[in-house]
Amino acid sequence: MDGFASRAIPVLVGLFAFFTPFSIAGAHSSLGAAVFVLLLSPDGRRRSAELVRHPLALPLGAWCLVSVAAVVFAVHPDQSFSKLKKLLLISLLPLGTLPAVRRAVRPIVLALIASTAIVALWGLVAFFLAGGGLDARIRGISGFYMTVAGILMLVGLVTLSELVAALRDPNPRRLAFLIVAEVAILAALLGTYTRGSWIGFVAGAAWLFRKRRAALLSVVVAAVLAVVLGPSDLRERSVGLFLPDHPRNVERVVIWEHGLGLIAEKPLTGYGLVIPKEIMDHEVETPYGTARVHSHMHNVYLQIAVSMGVPALIVFGWLIFALFRMARRAERAVVWNLWEQGLVAALPACLIAMLANGFFEWNFGDSEILGLLYLLVGLTLGVEKGTET
Repeated sequence: MDGFASRAIPVLVGLFAFFTPFSIAGAHSSLGAAVFVLLLSPDGRRRSAELVRHPLALPLGAWCLVSVAAVVFAVHPDQSFSKLKKLLLISLLPLGTLPAVRRAVRPIVLALIASTAIVALWGLVAFFLAGGGLDARIRGISGFYMTVAGILMLVGLVTLSELVAALRDPNPRRLAFLIVAEVAILAALLGTYTRGSWIGFVAGAAWLFRKRRAALLSVVVAAVLAVVLGPSDLRERSVGLFLPDHPRNVERVVIWEHGLGLIAEKPLTGYGLVIPKEIMDHEVETPYGTARVHSHMHNVYLQIAVSMGVPALIVFGWLIFALFRMARRAERAVVWNLWEQGLVAALPACLIAMLANGFFEWNFGDSEILGLLYLLVGLTLGVEKGTET
């Protein structure tokens, strides 16, 4: 069984990477099959059990515990219970530590980048055929612009990191693939008109280039030129970020103020992983019209505190800190090739992007984006653990 698992699991993880940008059903089916094979493999079960002693185990266990507690103490536990299935995405971590998966890092990362580039090109064609502009914003094959923007943000950073690593040993075909993919991904990211993801990408890129002043300056100049030379609605979206009285910003402030009020009412356990509609729905009249609160807080930190309680927010901070420490250890580990080097360098940039984007969106609650992040964490964890061949 171990021989079959060593051949099947890398393929299934690669399929998860390939499907993530455009098909949640395909991604989750691939992940489910990979976990099933893992459980049937004695060696896979042994390696997974070893993670209990890893420094990530405690914060991950605590996160699972506060998630379950949020359901137990929810206003409507039956509505929140289904959200616990997102915890199953953590299974990407033990999968990433398998030696067979580590040997397949190159094709897995290639599949992710290629699939995302295809989705980006498809979105760009649809965008221009529809006449462009905010009304034609890129929504990806999944149909939701925030989800596709979050995926483009993360894969854009992975591709950029792989491109930087590839320059250490230039291969024309590898460089051409990465450059074309990066251009398509960034163009599509702009076409989503999702400002939080723009900010997240720039924050992550700034981390990647923190020791390269010329490259960092290039990122800033490129961002400014995109705003100045871009269409008027793109410029309006960008400039609106810095205008406190912009209608969108006023609406966000109304949402956040409502969230702070909810935290004050129930700070320890929150209202549940699904905040009841009667509690979330809130309207405030502003000089720019009626601002409505619905669905979620448009802020990771408020959303966690409102839905799970302040202690859960502390656990979340602990988990993020542990992920950064793991990424730091992976940077000191021996990498097998440039693809691993690019992957390891990309993880902290992706975490920073998620945290920056999290000030504006509930990105850690999006299964596609969260699954992608756990995939990157799992693959990096394999490097950090120094899995043998």
